[in-house]
Amino acid sequence: MTDSGTPSTLRRLTTSSVVYIVLSFVAAAIAISRNIAAQPLGEGSGTGRPVLQEFLIGNGTGMSPGLYWLALQAALTFLAQRRDRWGIVGVVGLGLVVLLAGIFATTEPTFRRVLSPGTFDPILAVVELAMVIVPLLTVIFAVLELLRRRRVAPQPAAPQASP
Repeated sequence: MTDSGTPSTLRRLTTSSVVYIVLSFVAAAIAISRNIAAQPLGEGSGTGRPVLQEFLIGNGTGMSPGLYWLALQAALTFLAQRRDRWGIVGVVGLGLVVLLAGIFATTEPTFRRVLSPGTFDPILAVVELAMVIVPLLTVIFAVLELLRRRRVAPQPAAPQASP
Protein backbone atom coordinates (compact mmCIF):
# COMPACT_ATOMS: atom_id res chain seq x y z
CA MET A 1 0.00 0.00 0.00
CA THR A 2 2.86 2.38 0.75
CA ASP A 3 6.32 2.49 -0.79
CA SER A 4 9.65 3.83 0.41
CA GLY A 5 8.86 7.26 -1.06
CA THR A 6 5.78 7.63 1.13
CA PRO A 7 6.04 10.45 3.67
CA SER A 8 6.29 9.26 7.28
CA THR A 9 3.10 11.07 8.32
CA LEU A 10 1.09 9.29 5.64
CA ARG A 11 2.72 5.97 6.51
CA ARG A 12 1.81 6.44 10.19
CA LEU A 13 -1.74 7.45 9.29
CA THR A 14 -2.17 4.40 7.10
CA THR A 15 -0.63 2.06 9.65
CA SER A 16 -2.75 3.33 12.53
CA SER A 17 -5.90 3.07 10.43
CA VAL A 18 -5.12 -0.52 9.41
CA VAL A 19 -4.29 -1.39 13.04
CA TYR A 20 -7.65 0.05 14.10
CA ILE A 21 -9.51 -1.96 11.46
CA VAL A 22 -7.78 -5.20 12.55
CA LEU A 23 -8.38 -4.35 16.20
CA SER A 24 -12.05 -3.71 15.42
CA PHE A 25 -12.41 -7.20 13.97
CA VAL A 26 -10.80 -8.65 17.11
CA ALA A 27 -13.15 -6.57 19.30
CA ALA A 28 -16.13 -7.64 17.17
CA ALA A 29 -15.18 -11.31 17.53
CA ILE A 30 -14.95 -10.91 21.32
CA ALA A 31 -18.26 -9.04 21.46
CA ILE A 32 -20.02 -11.62 19.28
CA SER A 33 -18.66 -14.53 21.33
CA ARG A 34 -19.67 -12.86 24.61
CA ASN A 35 -22.96 -11.46 23.25
CA ILE A 36 -22.05 -7.81 23.95
CA ALA A 37 -24.63 -5.84 22.00
CA ALA A 38 -24.30 -2.21 21.00
CA GLN A 39 -26.10 0.23 23.28
CA PRO A 40 -24.98 3.59 21.90
CA LEU A 41 -27.23 5.71 24.11
CA GLY A 42 -26.86 3.72 27.30
CA GLU A 43 -28.42 0.62 28.81
CA GLY A 44 -31.41 -0.67 26.87
CA SER A 45 -30.89 1.50 23.79
CA GLY A 46 -29.88 -1.30 21.41
CA THR A 47 -32.05 -2.71 18.66
CA GLY A 48 -32.43 -6.15 20.20
CA ARG A 49 -31.08 -7.91 17.11
CA PRO A 50 -28.39 -10.58 17.49
CA VAL A 51 -24.88 -9.16 17.93
CA LEU A 52 -23.54 -10.81 14.75
CA GLN A 53 -26.37 -9.32 12.71
CA GLU A 54 -25.73 -5.88 14.25
CA PHE A 55 -22.06 -6.14 13.30
CA LEU A 56 -22.75 -7.23 9.73
CA ILE A 57 -25.63 -4.91 8.82
CA GLY A 58 -26.27 -2.66 11.79
CA ASN A 59 -24.57 -0.23 14.15
CA GLY A 60 -21.88 -2.62 15.32
CA THR A 61 -21.27 -4.37 18.60
CA GLY A 62 -20.76 -3.07 22.11
CA MET A 63 -17.02 -3.10 21.42
CA SER A 64 -16.61 -2.26 17.72
CA PRO A 65 -18.16 -0.34 14.85
CA GLY A 66 -20.21 -2.12 12.22
CA LEU A 67 -18.80 -3.70 9.09
CA TYR A 68 -20.04 -0.85 6.84
CA TRP A 69 -18.18 1.67 9.06
CA LEU A 70 -14.98 -0.35 8.76
CA ALA A 71 -15.46 -0.62 4.98
CA LEU A 72 -15.84 3.17 4.80
CA GLN A 73 -12.66 3.56 6.85
CA ALA A 74 -10.78 1.15 4.58
CA ALA A 75 -11.93 3.08 1.48
CA LEU A 76 -10.85 6.39 3.03
CA THR A 77 -7.49 4.87 3.99
CA PHE A 78 -6.98 3.82 0.38
CA LEU A 79 -8.13 7.24 -0.87
CA ALA A 80 -5.72 9.03 1.48
CA GLN A 81 -2.81 7.51 -0.48
CA ARG A 82 -3.58 9.72 -3.48
CA ARG A 83 -1.56 12.89 -4.00
CA ASP A 84 -4.42 15.03 -5.36
CA ARG A 85 -7.55 16.62 -3.86
CA TRP A 86 -9.14 13.19 -3.44
CA GLY A 87 -6.25 12.30 -1.18
CA ILE A 88 -7.07 15.29 1.00
CA VAL A 89 -10.70 14.17 1.08
CA GLY A 90 -9.45 10.74 2.20
CA VAL A 91 -7.27 12.17 4.97
CA VAL A 92 -9.99 14.50 6.29
CA GLY A 93 -12.67 11.81 6.01
CA LEU A 94 -10.45 9.27 7.72
CA GLY A 95 -9.75 11.68 10.56
CA LEU A 96 -13.47 12.33 11.07
CA VAL A 97 -14.48 8.66 10.85
CA VAL A 98 -11.95 7.51 13.43
CA LEU A 99 -12.68 10.48 15.69
CA LEU A 100 -16.35 9.53 15.74
CA ALA A 101 -15.51 5.85 16.26
CA GLY A 102 -13.35 6.72 19.27
CA ILE A 103 -16.04 8.95 20.75
CA PHE A 104 -18.76 6.35 20.19
CA ALA A 105 -16.58 3.72 21.89
CA THR A 106 -16.59 5.73 25.10
CA THR A 107 -20.39 6.07 25.10
CA GLU A 108 -20.96 2.33 25.24
CA PRO A 109 -21.89 0.96 28.70
CA THR A 110 -19.35 -1.82 28.05
CA PHE A 111 -16.53 0.73 28.12
CA ARG A 112 -17.39 1.86 31.65
CA ARG A 113 -18.24 -1.65 32.80
CA VAL A 114 -14.92 -3.27 31.85
CA LEU A 115 -12.91 -0.42 33.37
CA SER A 116 -14.74 -0.31 36.71
CA PRO A 117 -13.06 -2.13 39.62
CA GLY A 118 -16.05 -4.39 40.35
CA THR A 119 -16.32 -5.84 36.84
CA PHE A 120 -12.74 -5.34 35.59
CA ASP A 121 -11.69 -7.77 32.86
CA PRO A 122 -8.03 -7.31 31.79
CA ILE A 123 -8.48 -8.59 28.23
CA LEU A 124 -11.57 -6.50 27.59
CA ALA A 125 -9.94 -3.49 29.25
CA VAL A 126 -6.91 -3.66 26.95
CA VAL A 127 -9.11 -4.00 23.86
CA GLU A 128 -11.45 -1.18 24.96
CA LEU A 129 -8.58 1.18 25.74
CA ALA A 130 -6.96 0.37 22.40
CA MET A 131 -10.29 1.13 20.68
CA VAL A 132 -9.98 4.68 22.05
CA ILE A 133 -6.21 5.26 21.92
CA VAL A 134 -5.64 4.06 18.34
CA PRO A 135 -8.34 6.38 16.90
CA LEU A 136 -6.83 9.27 18.86
CA LEU A 137 -3.42 8.53 17.32
CA THR A 138 -5.02 8.23 13.88
CA VAL A 139 -6.63 11.66 14.24
CA ILE A 140 -3.26 13.13 15.28
CA PHE A 141 -1.58 11.54 12.25
CA ALA A 142 -4.37 12.83 9.97
CA VAL A 143 -3.81 16.38 11.22
CA LEU A 144 -0.04 16.03 10.76
CA GLU A 145 -0.56 14.69 7.24
CA LEU A 146 -2.85 17.61 6.37
CA LEU A 147 -0.27 20.07 7.66
CA ARG A 148 2.45 18.32 5.63
CA ARG A 149 0.35 18.45 2.47
CA ARG A 150 -0.36 22.11 3.05
CA ARG A 151 3.37 22.84 3.43
CA VAL A 152 4.39 21.01 0.25
CA ALA A 153 1.43 22.09 -1.90
CA PRO A 154 2.56 24.14 -4.89
CA GLN A 155 1.89 27.83 -4.30
CA PRO A 156 0.34 29.83 -7.14
CA ALA A 157 2.87 31.99 -8.93
CA ALA A 158 2.72 35.70 -8.21
CA PRO A 159 1.94 37.84 -11.26
CA GLN A 160 5.04 39.32 -12.88
CA ALA A 161 5.23 43.08 -13.32
CA SER A 162 5.70 44.13 -16.93
CA PRO A 163 8.62 46.43 -17.77
